[in-house]
Amino acid sequence: MRISRLASNVLALFLMLLGVIWFFQGMGLLAGSFMTGESIWSAIGVMVAVGGVALLFAANSRYFR
Repeated sequence: MRISRLASNVLALFLMLLGVIWFFQGMGLLAGSFMTGESIWSAIGVMVAVGGVALLFAANSRYFR
């Protein structure tokens, strides 16, 4: 059970980081990609980051065990 919790935490942190990067690229703050300046990527980034936060909460909550 500990390995799946660790894997869930690592995946959640990865999703949050990826979401933040996509958000900043979509807003035009991180240059160098086809996503730079495209607002759709900022919206996708927010959704991915929120999904990462939800997964982090679920992996560490007693309710879901």
